[in-house]
Amino acid sequence: MHKILDENVNHITLKTDDGKVITVANDDYYHLKYDMVNIDKRDNTDRIYHNFTETQKIQETYSNKIFNLMFNGVIIQSRQEESGKICKMIVNNDIDYYLEYCHSRYQVINCQDIVKKLLCVFNDRIDYTKRGIIVDKIFKIGYDGSAHVKIYGSKWKSLCLVADGYIRDKQIDTAIGKVNMSRTLQTILAKIGFCLKPNNYHIN
Repeated sequence: MHKILDENVNHITLKTDDGKVITVANDDYYHLKYDMVNIDKRDNTDRIYHNFTETQKIQETYSNKIFNLMFNGVIIQSRQEESGKICKMIVNNDIDYYLEYCHSRYQVINCQDIVKKLLCVFNDRIDYTKRGIIVDKIFKIGYDGSAHVKIYGSKWKSLCLVADGYIRDKQIDTAIGKVNMSRTLQTILAKIGFCLKPNNYHIN
């Protein structure tokens, strides 16, 4: 295992298993990963591990800074750039932040399936693709909430939608239980609502 040789406010100096000396950021991730003070936060393969409850756990994958979050029998994988958030949960033993993150991340990963279930009555008008949800083969709503309109062929143009009536404090049933609907999912549904019934909304 890598060994910490020195550290300052910004950096940690490590000695690797093969004797090389490297410098990394002085942050929660590298302290959890290599500081002997946090040896109880690692498993027997030296991957970061934290147990909130028997059904709510975090374990680093074999890829650095990517974590599997075990939540009520479902595995939710984090993004590498979110490792700071995950490590903050572990350092602070913050189960509330963990629950909030899992609810939000689950909706990002499973957005297509959630929307399919919620809008099943419109299946004859909606197509689902890797890049977004297409309504009447004219409008496309991205999974990030962006909107486009088809110009011709496979060409799309950005569309600025102002859709009223956002859903607030709405819970939905999912494989991990009831979760609060994220703002992004609210945005997607509101914009699909415009596409399905444009006369009820304003377009800029």
